[in-house]
Amino acid sequence: MNLSKSFELGFRKMSESFVAQNAGQISDSYVESVQNQIDSAIKNMNQMGSTDKLLPFKKGDIAEEWHGGTANIRATARGKLGDEYQVPRDHSPNDIVQITPKGMIYYQIKYYNTPEATAKAISDPKYRGLGKIVPSDQLEGVKESAYRLYQKNLNSRPEVAKEYLDTYNNATDKLPDSTPLDEKNMYNIAKQTEKGTFDGKQYGLVLVEYIEWSDIWRKTGGAALNAMIITTVLKVAPHLIDIIMKIIKEEHIDESIITNMGKDVISGSIEGTIRGAITAFFAIGIESGHFGGYLQNLNIHPNIIAMITVITIGTMKNSFQLKKGNITHEEFVDKCLRDSIVVVCGILGGSAVQTLIPIPILGMLIGNFVGSVIASIVYDTTKQVCFSFFIKSGVSFFKIVNQDYTLPDEVLRQVGFDLIEFEEVEFEEVKFEEVEFEEVEFETIDIYYLKRGLIGVNTIGYI
Repeated sequence: MNLSKSFELGFRKMSESFVAQNAGQISDSYVESVQNQIDSAIKNMNQMGSTDKLLPFKKGDIAEEWHGGTANIRATARGKLGDEYQVPRDHSPNDIVQITPKGMIYYQIKYYNTPEATAKAISDPKYRGLGKIVPSDQLEGVKESAYRLYQKNLNSRPEVAKEYLDTYNNATDKLPDSTPLDEKNMYNIAKQTEKGTFDGKQYGLVLVEYIEWSDIWRKTGGAALNAMIITTVLKVAPHLIDIIMKIIKEEHIDESIITNMGKDVISGSIEGTIRGAITAFFAIGIESGHFGGYLQNLNIHPNIIAMITVITIGTMKNSFQLKKGNITHEEFVDKCLRDSIVVVCGILGGSAVQTLIPIPILGMLIGNFVGSVIASIVYDTTKQVCFSFFIKSGVSFFKIVNQDYTLPDEVLRQVGFDLIEFEEVEFEEVKFEEVEFEEVEFETIDIYYLKRGLIGVNTIGYI
């Protein structure tokens, strides 16, 4: 058994599987963060429904949690760093506070039974300067009522008219990132939370509604870039060690070493980018429900997606080598089986050690490397044991092992057979002398076709 070869294979497969595993972990963390926001919104609405307030007041409190919660869900799904929506629950006029990198924005929310009642309530002077959120089905009615009340109070109470005009100009049915909801559904949610029967899925509080395809592509691009960087580092490291050792021993390096490093890094980083992108795309797509509820309900772990991705790409590479004739069928089967075992053990090792060493990337990297190397060594050892059995039994193991019973020439000579050996015949290259032909000119017959045309003023004849 060649330990050096097993170690080299383990490191190479680790560099391939680790980037896919890391991309899967990034995707899983992203989906989990969005799901946590959904769970938090549902929890907060249920808490508001369990208070001793009357149902109309509960409806208002739940409306605040709905808009603040759905805004946080969408902001998280879109990767808006630094954007957060809070519901203060104090005696200030601020129902929701939007925290942004540039500062804070304040909002007031009113959900009354009629558009006119909502318009009057949200036009209170104490809400001056705040964003005004109203039911989605009442938005146009609120604006119409606010403008009518503005005209009615314009001459008699100009300050009151100013507030109605502000409502007419600024009323909207959602925060920058929240989901609009009408008054009837908000009332139904209030009743359901009061009874403990509220189901967020009924109102679209699910991953597939908030993680859009554009979000999947954005996170896929980030995971691919991260995979490319990690692969580049892992590919450069062995070459740098080799260069340093050669400098110490020989005090110089060949240009070929630098060239080989460049080729290895470029090809490896491209493959790593593809592995990371595919893993992230399918991990997020499946977990968020974009590939169907059936796959989402299977709860496929991102590590399994990473395994499938790496093994599939490796099998495709081996298939191309087989098609080109660079490897035999037996070598193809051996490569695919060996790579699959090493990849699976590497990823499982990464997950196990990550729990013991909770340092991001480091624990997973160490575990993946150890698992890959151990799997490679165990595979070689097991292969030797199995082949000992195959040699004695003659089993072909479903034709994976090629059993060749042709005796070598040396053995045949030892047992007394006279072998006929054919001399190798080499044909001399025949060169033909170049023959130059003189140019032959043939006499030709000139043929002219007569045609009629204009030969003079108003005269037609043969040209």
